[in-house]
Amino acid sequence: GIKRIKQAKINELKNICNQTILNGIQVELSDNQYHHFELSIEDQINLLEIRQMIKDGQQSFVYHETGGECKVFSAEDMKSIINCAYAHKQDNITKFNKLKRYVNSLSSIDDVIKVTYSLEMIVK
Repeated sequence: GIKRIKQAKINELKNICNQTILNGIQVELSDNQYHHFELSIEDQINLLEIRQMIKDGQQSFVYHETGGECKVFSAEDMKSIINCAYAHKQDNITKFNKLKRYVNSLSSIDDVIKVTYSLEMIVK
């Protein structure tokens, strides 16, 4: 019935949300170039550790963008990466939660099936 369809849709949306987070971010750094950073769970843990090191006063960090070699990033660039990563994760979690509430509010199987992760009217 509709309960099973809703749960399947919510699971689908959750998987897309999680994959979107893991796919990462594009961040403009101090070189005025955009750099891509994946956000695997390990990457997220590394960024949390770096955030603490910034608080402790460290000024430079060896890190790598997606597919790139390790290189030195300034504390300011790492703050930009960390802030962008956090916003990206929070935005997607918020979007998923709103879509989940929306799906649960629907009474038609057809309406549930039509919901996609790219549905913007819900999340504005």
